[in-house]
Amino acid sequence: MIDIHGCVNSKNYDCSLWHDNYSTCETQVVKIFENNFNYHNLSIDNGSEYLGGQVTRQSSIITNSFQIEIKRKIRTLKIENYYLLKSFIDSMEKSIYETYDYSMKLEKVRRDLR
Repeated sequence: MIDIHGCVNSKNYDCSLWHDNYSTCETQVVKIFENNFNYHNLSIDNGSEYLGGQVTRQSSIITNSFQIEIKRKIRTLKIENYYLLKSFIDSMEKSIYETYDYSMKLEKVRRDLR
């Protein structure tokens, strides 16, 4: 589960991923998103500024969950920021597919162990 929020343009990064020191989400899932954001030249913060929210904590009881903060300039449809929006969408799409593949592999391993 991804709890999506917005942050102001004055932050030193494009996106922040909050996961309560990986207690709400497996490390590998967060790393997938980090790697794809970096690949698309989006700077990230590992959630150092945010305390996270109740939605993320509650959701983590049943599934991997993290919170993402996205800079305003990425979320607005302005021609001069189009590349940022495209980079963000491409990063999210690739990350979601990779997370799905990772989860399916884990599920197969769990089934095989039974």
